Amino acid sequence: MADIFILFIFLFFLFFGITRPYVAFCGYIWVDIFNPQKISFGFLSTLPMSLTMGLICFCCLLFNMQKIKKPSNFKIIGVLLLFAAWITITTVFSYFPIWAWFKWDVAIKTMLMTILFCFVINRKEQLELCFATFALSASYFIVTSGAKTILGGGGYGNNLITAAGNSGISESSTLAMVAVMLIPMVLFFKRNTLLFSSLRNKKFIWFVPIIFIIACVIGTQARTGLVAFVIFVLLKVATSSNKLRNITLLSILAVFTFSFVVSDDWKNRMGTINNASEDASASARMLVWQWTFDFAKSHPVGGGFNAYLANGGLWQAYADVPIEGENPKAFHSIYFEVLGEHGFMGLFLFLTFILLAWLSNRQVIKDSMNSDKDKWLNECGMMLNHSIIIFCISGVFIGVAFQPFIYYLVAFSIILKKIEHNSNA
Repeated sequence: MADIFILFIFLFFLFFGITRPYVAFCGYIWVDIFNPQKISFGFLSTLPMSLTMGLICFCCLLFNMQKIKKPSNFKIIGVLLLFAAWITITTVFSYFPIWAWFKWDVAIKTMLMTILFCFVINRKEQLELCFATFALSASYFIVTSGAKTILGGGGYGNNLITAAGNSGISESSTLAMVAVMLIPMVLFFKRNTLLFSSLRNKKFIWFVPIIFIIACVIGTQARTGLVAFVIFVLLKVATSSNKLRNITLLSILAVFTFSFVVSDDWKNRMGTINNASEDASASARMLVWQWTFDFAKSHPVGGGFNAYLANGGLWQAYADVPIEGENPKAFHSIYFEVLGEHGFMGLFLFLTFILLAWLSNRQVIKDSMNSDKDKWLNECGMMLNHSIIIFCISGVFIGVAFQPFIYYLVAFSIILKKIEHNSNA
Protein backbone atom coordinates (compact mmCIF):
# COMPACT_ATOMS: atom_id res chain seq x y z
CA MET A 1 0.00 0.00 0.00
CA ALA A 2 2.84 2.39 0.85
CA ASP A 3 4.44 1.72 -2.54
CA ILE A 4 1.22 2.59 -4.35
CA PHE A 5 0.87 5.84 -2.43
CA ILE A 6 4.50 6.80 -3.14
CA LEU A 7 4.07 5.91 -6.80
CA PHE A 8 0.96 8.11 -6.96
CA ILE A 9 2.96 11.09 -5.61
CA PHE A 10 5.76 10.38 -8.09
CA LEU A 11 3.31 10.29 -11.01
CA PHE A 12 1.71 13.50 -9.76
CA PHE A 13 5.01 15.37 -10.04
CA LEU A 14 5.67 13.72 -13.41
CA PHE A 15 2.28 14.61 -14.91
CA PHE A 16 2.10 18.21 -13.70
CA GLY A 17 5.83 18.80 -14.15
CA ILE A 18 5.86 18.13 -17.90
CA THR A 19 4.80 21.69 -18.70
CA ARG A 20 5.72 23.23 -15.34
CA PRO A 21 9.45 22.97 -14.57
CA TYR A 22 8.96 24.32 -11.04
CA VAL A 23 6.67 21.37 -10.24
CA ALA A 24 9.24 18.90 -11.56
CA PHE A 25 11.95 20.50 -9.41
CA CYS A 26 9.65 20.33 -6.39
CA GLY A 27 9.44 16.62 -7.17
CA TYR A 28 13.21 16.47 -6.92
CA ILE A 29 13.08 18.13 -3.49
CA TRP A 30 10.57 15.47 -2.41
CA VAL A 31 12.77 12.61 -3.63
CA ASP A 32 15.92 14.16 -2.16
CA ILE A 33 14.48 14.80 1.31
CA PHE A 34 11.96 11.98 1.64
CA ASN A 35 14.09 9.25 -0.01
CA PRO A 36 11.03 7.14 -1.01
CA GLN A 37 13.12 4.14 -2.05
CA LYS A 38 14.34 3.80 1.56
CA ILE A 39 10.81 3.97 2.96
CA SER A 40 9.42 1.52 0.41
CA PHE A 41 9.12 -2.17 1.24
CA GLY A 42 8.21 -3.33 -2.29
CA PHE A 43 9.03 -2.79 -5.93
CA LEU A 44 9.99 0.89 -5.54
CA SER A 45 12.88 0.09 -3.20
CA THR A 46 15.10 -0.95 -6.12
CA LEU A 47 14.23 1.92 -8.47
CA PRO A 48 16.69 4.84 -8.91
CA MET A 49 14.04 7.45 -8.16
CA SER A 50 16.51 10.28 -7.60
CA LEU A 51 18.12 9.70 -10.99
CA THR A 52 14.71 9.35 -12.63
CA MET A 53 13.39 12.58 -11.16
CA GLY A 54 16.62 14.36 -12.09
CA LEU A 55 16.22 13.27 -15.71
CA ILE A 56 12.60 14.44 -15.66
CA CYS A 57 13.76 17.87 -14.46
CA PHE A 58 16.28 18.16 -17.30
CA CYS A 59 13.68 17.10 -19.88
CA CYS A 60 11.25 19.70 -18.50
CA LEU A 61 13.92 22.36 -18.87
CA LEU A 62 14.56 21.43 -22.49
CA PHE A 63 10.84 21.47 -23.37
CA ASN A 64 10.11 24.71 -21.50
CA MET A 65 13.10 26.94 -22.15
CA GLN A 66 10.83 29.96 -22.57
CA LYS A 67 9.84 29.71 -18.89
CA ILE A 68 13.40 29.98 -17.63
CA LYS A 69 14.54 33.33 -16.22
CA LYS A 70 18.03 34.11 -15.04
CA PRO A 71 18.66 35.20 -11.43
CA SER A 72 19.35 38.85 -10.75
CA ASN A 73 22.56 38.19 -8.81
CA PHE A 74 25.16 35.67 -9.93
CA LYS A 75 27.65 36.16 -7.09
CA ILE A 76 26.35 33.27 -5.00
CA ILE A 77 26.05 31.02 -8.04
CA GLY A 78 29.61 31.91 -9.01
CA VAL A 79 30.92 30.87 -5.57
CA LEU A 80 28.88 27.66 -5.73
CA LEU A 81 30.45 26.84 -9.10
CA LEU A 82 33.92 27.51 -7.69
CA PHE A 83 33.13 25.28 -4.71
CA ALA A 84 31.88 22.52 -7.03
CA ALA A 85 35.10 22.78 -9.07
CA TRP A 86 37.25 22.77 -5.93
CA ILE A 87 35.65 19.65 -4.41
CA THR A 88 36.15 17.93 -7.76
CA ILE A 89 39.86 18.75 -7.69
CA THR A 90 40.21 17.50 -4.09
CA THR A 91 38.36 14.32 -5.05
CA VAL A 92 40.85 13.64 -7.84
CA PHE A 93 43.66 13.71 -5.27
CA SER A 94 41.67 12.15 -2.41
CA TYR A 95 43.10 9.70 0.11
CA PHE A 96 40.27 7.22 -0.39
CA PRO A 97 39.16 7.52 -4.04
CA ILE A 98 36.40 4.91 -4.03
CA TRP A 99 34.62 6.41 -1.02
CA ALA A 100 35.41 9.94 -2.15
CA TRP A 101 33.88 9.62 -5.63
CA PHE A 102 30.73 8.08 -4.14
CA LYS A 103 30.17 11.11 -1.88
CA TRP A 104 31.25 13.50 -4.67
CA ASP A 105 28.50 12.09 -6.89
CA VAL A 106 25.87 12.96 -4.28
CA ALA A 107 27.34 16.39 -3.51
CA ILE A 108 27.78 17.50 -7.11
CA LYS A 109 24.19 16.56 -7.99
CA THR A 110 22.95 18.62 -5.05
CA MET A 111 24.94 21.65 -6.17
CA LEU A 112 23.90 21.30 -9.81
CA MET A 113 20.22 21.09 -8.88
CA THR A 114 20.65 24.02 -6.47
CA ILE A 115 21.91 26.20 -9.32
CA LEU A 116 19.21 25.06 -11.75
CA PHE A 117 16.52 25.83 -9.16
CA CYS A 118 17.43 29.48 -9.40
CA PHE A 119 16.45 29.57 -13.08
CA VAL A 120 13.06 27.81 -12.94
CA ILE A 121 11.40 29.40 -9.87
CA ASN A 122 10.12 32.87 -10.77
CA ARG A 123 7.11 33.76 -8.62
CA LYS A 124 6.14 33.87 -4.96
CA GLU A 125 3.64 31.04 -5.30
CA GLN A 126 6.26 28.83 -6.93
CA LEU A 127 8.74 29.52 -4.15
CA GLU A 128 6.05 28.79 -1.56
CA LEU A 129 5.42 25.45 -3.28
CA CYS A 130 9.12 24.67 -2.80
CA PHE A 131 8.80 25.54 0.91
CA ALA A 132 5.70 23.36 1.24
CA THR A 133 7.37 20.43 -0.55
CA PHE A 134 10.46 20.73 1.64
CA ALA A 135 8.36 20.86 4.83
CA LEU A 136 5.96 18.06 3.85
CA SER A 137 8.84 15.83 2.73
CA ALA A 138 10.45 16.19 6.14
CA SER A 139 7.09 15.89 7.93
CA TYR A 140 7.01 12.09 7.55
CA PHE A 141 10.08 11.82 9.76
CA ILE A 142 9.00 14.56 12.15
CA VAL A 143 5.42 13.34 12.60
CA THR A 144 6.51 9.70 12.94
CA SER A 145 9.12 10.43 15.59
CA GLY A 146 6.89 13.03 17.28
CA ALA A 147 3.96 10.62 17.50
CA LYS A 148 6.17 7.87 18.94
CA THR A 149 7.48 10.32 21.52
CA ILE A 150 3.97 11.42 22.52
CA LEU A 151 3.05 7.74 22.92
CA GLY A 152 6.11 7.16 25.11
CA GLY A 153 8.45 5.64 22.54
CA GLY A 154 11.17 8.30 22.37
CA GLY A 155 14.67 8.03 23.73
CA TYR A 156 18.29 8.34 22.72
CA GLY A 157 19.35 5.49 20.44
CA ASN A 158 15.79 4.32 19.80
CA ASN A 159 14.72 3.77 16.20
CA LEU A 160 12.11 6.48 15.72
CA ILE A 161 11.85 6.14 11.92
CA THR A 162 10.77 2.72 10.66
CA ALA A 163 12.83 1.33 7.75
CA ALA A 164 14.71 4.61 7.20
CA GLY A 165 17.96 3.56 8.90
CA ASN A 166 20.21 5.95 10.79
CA SER A 167 21.49 8.12 7.97
CA GLY A 168 20.42 11.35 6.30
CA ILE A 169 17.48 13.05 7.95
CA SER A 170 16.73 9.89 9.95
CA GLU A 171 19.83 10.37 12.10
CA SER A 172 18.64 11.78 15.42
CA SER A 173 20.75 14.96 15.57
CA THR A 174 20.05 15.79 11.93
CA LEU A 175 16.34 15.16 12.38
CA ALA A 176 16.21 17.42 15.45
CA MET A 177 18.03 20.21 13.61
CA VAL A 178 15.80 20.01 10.51
CA ALA A 179 12.71 19.95 12.71
CA VAL A 180 13.71 23.21 14.41
CA MET A 181 14.67 24.73 11.05
CA LEU A 182 11.07 24.18 9.94
CA ILE A 183 9.56 26.20 12.79
CA PRO A 184 10.31 29.56 11.10
CA MET A 185 8.79 28.14 7.91
CA VAL A 186 5.60 27.07 9.69
CA LEU A 187 5.26 30.52 11.28
CA PHE A 188 5.86 32.13 7.88
CA PHE A 189 3.03 30.10 6.36
CA LYS A 190 0.78 30.96 9.28
CA ARG A 191 1.04 34.69 8.61
CA ASN A 192 1.86 35.06 4.93
CA THR A 193 0.94 32.03 2.84
CA LEU A 194 -0.45 32.71 -0.62
CA LEU A 195 -1.05 29.08 -1.54
CA PHE A 196 -3.14 28.38 1.57
CA SER A 197 -4.57 31.84 2.15
CA SER A 198 -7.81 30.44 3.60
CA LEU A 199 -5.75 28.91 6.45
CA ARG A 200 -3.81 32.08 7.21
CA ASN A 201 -3.83 33.12 10.88
CA LYS A 202 -5.85 30.07 11.95
CA LYS A 203 -3.76 29.42 15.04
CA PHE A 204 -5.00 25.92 15.88
CA ILE A 205 -4.10 24.45 12.47
CA TRP A 206 -0.56 25.83 12.56
CA PHE A 207 -0.13 24.91 16.23
CA VAL A 208 -0.36 21.18 15.38
CA PRO A 209 2.92 20.93 13.40
CA ILE A 210 4.70 22.90 16.14
CA ILE A 211 3.59 20.28 18.69
CA PHE A 212 4.97 17.45 16.55
CA ILE A 213 8.21 19.35 15.97
CA ILE A 214 8.76 19.91 19.70
CA ALA A 215 7.85 16.27 20.43
CA CYS A 216 10.30 15.16 17.73
CA VAL A 217 13.12 17.25 19.21
CA ILE A 218 12.42 15.90 22.70
CA GLY A 219 12.08 12.32 21.44
CA THR A 220 15.44 12.24 19.69
CA GLN A 221 17.16 13.34 22.91
CA ALA A 222 19.77 14.91 20.65
CA ARG A 223 21.70 17.71 22.29
CA THR A 224 21.88 19.39 18.89
CA GLY A 225 18.09 19.69 19.00
CA LEU A 226 18.19 21.62 22.27
CA VAL A 227 20.90 23.93 20.92
CA ALA A 228 18.90 24.53 17.74
CA PHE A 229 15.72 25.26 19.68
CA VAL A 230 17.47 27.72 22.01
CA ILE A 231 18.89 29.52 18.96
CA PHE A 232 15.41 29.71 17.42
CA VAL A 233 13.96 31.16 20.64
CA LEU A 234 16.72 33.76 20.87
CA LEU A 235 16.19 34.77 17.24
CA LYS A 236 12.44 34.96 17.75
CA VAL A 237 12.77 37.14 20.83
CA ALA A 238 15.39 39.38 19.20
CA THR A 239 13.16 40.12 16.20
CA SER A 240 9.85 40.42 18.07
CA SER A 241 8.15 43.74 18.73
CA ASN A 242 7.07 42.81 22.26
CA LYS A 243 10.15 41.24 23.80
CA LEU A 244 9.01 41.35 27.44
CA ARG A 245 5.76 39.52 26.72
CA ASN A 246 7.49 36.84 24.61
CA ILE A 247 10.24 36.28 27.17
CA THR A 248 7.62 35.85 29.91
CA LEU A 249 5.53 33.39 27.87
CA LEU A 250 8.57 31.39 26.80
CA SER A 251 9.85 31.24 30.38
CA ILE A 252 6.51 29.88 31.60
CA LEU A 253 6.45 27.35 28.75
CA ALA A 254 10.04 26.27 29.48
CA VAL A 255 9.35 25.76 33.19
CA PHE A 256 6.16 23.78 32.44
CA THR A 257 7.89 21.60 29.83
CA PHE A 258 10.92 20.93 32.00
CA SER A 259 8.79 20.11 35.04
CA PHE A 260 5.99 18.01 33.54
CA VAL A 261 6.75 16.98 29.93
CA VAL A 262 10.35 15.86 29.48
CA SER A 263 11.65 12.66 31.07
CA ASP A 264 14.53 12.25 33.50
CA ASP A 265 16.48 10.51 30.72
CA TRP A 266 16.13 13.64 28.57
CA LYS A 267 17.25 15.89 31.45
CA ASN A 268 20.28 13.69 32.12
CA ARG A 269 21.16 13.63 28.44
CA MET A 270 20.95 17.40 28.10
CA GLY A 271 22.94 17.80 31.31
CA THR A 272 26.00 16.40 29.54
CA ILE A 273 26.21 19.66 27.54
CA ASN A 274 27.67 21.34 30.64
CA ASN A 275 30.09 18.47 31.21
CA ALA A 276 31.46 17.80 27.74
CA SER A 277 34.85 16.81 29.13
CA GLU A 278 33.20 14.01 31.11
CA ASP A 279 31.16 12.70 28.16
CA ALA A 280 33.03 10.11 26.07
CA SER A 281 31.31 11.03 22.82
CA ALA A 282 31.85 14.77 23.19
CA SER A 283 35.46 14.34 24.34
CA ALA A 284 36.34 12.08 21.41
CA ARG A 285 34.67 14.54 19.04
CA MET A 286 36.82 17.44 20.25
CA LEU A 287 39.95 15.32 19.92
CA VAL A 288 39.03 14.52 16.32
CA TRP A 289 38.56 18.25 15.67
CA GLN A 290 42.09 18.86 16.93
CA TRP A 291 43.37 16.10 14.66
CA THR A 292 41.45 17.59 11.71
CA PHE A 293 42.94 21.05 12.20
CA ASP A 294 46.47 19.63 12.30
CA PHE A 295 45.70 17.45 9.29
CA ALA A 296 44.50 20.51 7.34
CA LYS A 297 47.65 22.44 8.24
CA SER A 298 49.82 19.67 6.78
CA HIS A 299 47.41 19.02 3.88
CA PRO A 300 46.17 22.49 2.79
CA VAL A 301 43.89 21.09 0.07
CA GLY A 302 42.41 18.48 2.40
CA GLY A 303 42.21 14.76 2.01
CA GLY A 304 39.13 14.54 -0.19
CA PHE A 305 35.71 13.25 0.77
CA ASN A 306 35.64 10.87 3.76
CA ALA A 307 39.18 11.88 4.72
CA TYR A 308 38.28 11.10 8.33
CA LEU A 309 39.05 7.45 7.51
CA ALA A 310 42.71 8.44 7.87
CA ASN A 311 42.34 9.15 11.59
CA GLY A 312 41.89 5.54 12.70
CA GLY A 313 43.66 5.42 16.05
CA LEU A 314 45.64 8.61 15.34
CA TRP A 315 43.17 10.99 16.96
CA GLN A 316 43.66 9.19 20.28
CA ALA A 317 47.14 10.69 20.50
CA TYR A 318 45.47 13.98 21.43
CA ALA A 319 43.94 12.51 24.61
CA ASP A 320 45.58 12.87 28.02
CA VAL A 321 44.49 9.36 28.94
CA PRO A 322 44.14 6.27 26.70
CA ILE A 323 40.79 5.95 24.92
CA GLU A 324 39.29 2.63 23.90
CA GLY A 325 38.69 1.97 20.21
CA GLU A 326 40.85 2.19 17.10
CA ASN A 327 38.15 2.87 14.48
CA PRO A 328 38.16 6.11 12.47
CA LYS A 329 35.84 8.73 13.90
CA ALA A 330 33.77 11.05 11.70
CA PHE A 331 34.18 14.83 11.85
CA HIS A 332 30.76 15.51 13.44
CA SER A 333 30.86 19.15 12.36
CA ILE A 334 30.11 20.81 9.05
CA TYR A 335 33.12 23.09 9.47
CA PHE A 336 35.65 20.41 10.32
CA GLU A 337 34.07 18.14 7.70
CA VAL A 338 34.75 20.68 4.95
CA LEU A 339 38.15 21.63 6.42
CA GLY A 340 39.37 18.02 6.65
CA GLU A 341 38.02 17.02 3.25
CA HIS A 342 38.70 20.15 1.17
CA GLY A 343 41.17 22.23 3.12
CA PHE A 344 41.12 25.90 4.01
CA MET A 345 40.11 26.98 0.50
CA GLY A 346 37.13 24.64 0.57
CA LEU A 347 36.05 25.96 3.96
CA PHE A 348 36.44 29.56 2.75
CA LEU A 349 34.22 28.94 -0.30
CA PHE A 350 31.67 27.03 1.79
CA LEU A 351 31.37 29.85 4.32
CA THR A 352 31.34 32.47 1.56
CA PHE A 353 28.26 31.25 -0.30
CA ILE A 354 26.38 30.82 2.98
CA LEU A 355 27.33 34.34 4.09
CA LEU A 356 26.36 35.79 0.70
CA ALA A 357 22.96 34.09 0.91
CA TRP A 358 22.43 35.51 4.41
CA LEU A 359 23.46 38.98 3.28
CA SER A 360 21.16 38.74 0.25
CA ASN A 361 18.20 37.96 2.51
CA ARG A 362 19.23 40.74 4.86
CA GLN A 363 19.19 43.19 1.96
CA VAL A 364 15.71 42.00 0.92
CA ILE A 365 14.50 42.54 4.49
CA LYS A 366 16.03 46.01 4.58
CA ASP A 367 14.59 46.99 1.18
CA SER A 368 11.09 45.75 2.01
CA MET A 369 11.16 47.57 5.37
CA ASN A 370 12.23 50.80 3.76
CA SER A 371 9.59 50.64 1.04
CA ASP A 372 6.94 49.20 3.37
CA LYS A 373 5.19 47.64 0.40
CA ASP A 374 5.70 43.90 0.68
CA LYS A 375 5.40 42.12 3.99
CA TRP A 376 5.74 38.75 2.22
CA LEU A 377 9.29 39.53 1.05
CA ASN A 378 10.27 40.85 4.47
CA GLU A 379 9.06 37.82 6.42
CA CYS A 380 10.34 35.35 3.82
CA GLY A 381 13.83 36.82 4.04
CA MET A 382 13.71 36.72 7.84
CA MET A 383 12.47 33.12 7.81
CA LEU A 384 15.30 32.00 5.52
CA ASN A 385 17.92 33.80 7.58
CA HIS A 386 16.66 32.27 10.81
CA SER A 387 16.84 28.80 9.25
CA ILE A 388 20.35 29.48 7.93
CA ILE A 389 21.54 30.63 11.37
CA ILE A 390 19.99 27.58 13.05
CA PHE A 391 21.77 25.34 10.53
CA CYS A 392 25.13 27.09 10.91
CA ILE A 393 25.14 26.92 14.72
CA SER A 394 23.72 23.40 14.93
CA GLY A 395 26.15 22.31 12.25
CA VAL A 396 29.03 22.84 14.68
CA PHE A 397 28.06 19.45 16.14
CA ILE A 398 26.92 17.37 13.12
CA GLY A 399 28.53 16.55 9.79
CA VAL A 400 25.85 17.49 7.26
CA ALA A 401 27.82 19.91 5.07
CA PHE A 402 26.91 18.04 1.89
CA GLN A 403 23.36 17.08 2.69
CA PRO A 404 20.82 19.15 0.73
CA PHE A 405 19.39 21.34 3.52
CA ILE A 406 21.75 24.32 3.37
CA TYR A 407 21.95 24.21 -0.42
CA TYR A 408 18.17 24.47 -0.73
CA LEU A 409 18.17 27.40 1.69
CA VAL A 410 20.83 29.09 -0.43
CA ALA A 411 18.80 28.43 -3.60
CA PHE A 412 15.65 29.82 -1.94
CA SER A 413 17.65 32.94 -0.98
CA ILE A 414 18.80 33.50 -4.57
CA ILE A 415 15.24 33.04 -5.81
CA LEU A 416 13.88 35.48 -3.21
CA LYS A 417 16.26 38.16 -4.47
CA LYS A 418 15.18 37.34 -8.02
CA ILE A 419 11.50 37.75 -7.09
CA GLU A 420 12.23 41.08 -5.42
CA HIS A 421 14.12 42.28 -8.48
CA ASN A 422 11.31 41.23 -10.81
CA SER A 423 8.70 42.95 -8.66
CA ASN A 424 10.67 46.20 -8.83
CA ALA A 425 11.26 45.94 -12.59
